[in-house]
Amino acid sequence: MNVPYEMVESIEIADLDQDDEIITGKGDITMRTGHCTNKDWGEYYGIIDLQTSKGVLIHLKDGRLFVFSHKSDEKVQSDAATLQTYLNK
Repeated sequence: MNVPYEMVESIEIADLDQDDEIITGKGDITMRTGHCTNKDWGEYYGIIDLQTSKGVLIHLKDGRLFVFSHKSDEKVQSDAATLQTYLNK
């Protein structure tokens, strides 16, 4: 997933929903990737490590949502902080 910084409206750390529906993509007991939907966010694109309970939710200026997580909730926090430093430049 490649998103230019100038397309990012905002980011946040969000609780992941383990019961999201996959529209296109794939998922197993460890990972979910692709175009998904849930009751809180509607449709979104994600690369989600299901071993985490949190993810980085990226709101794009065109209304799309991207979510990613990997390794641990601590890594999600670190990734969000790093991404925010790039967005603040």
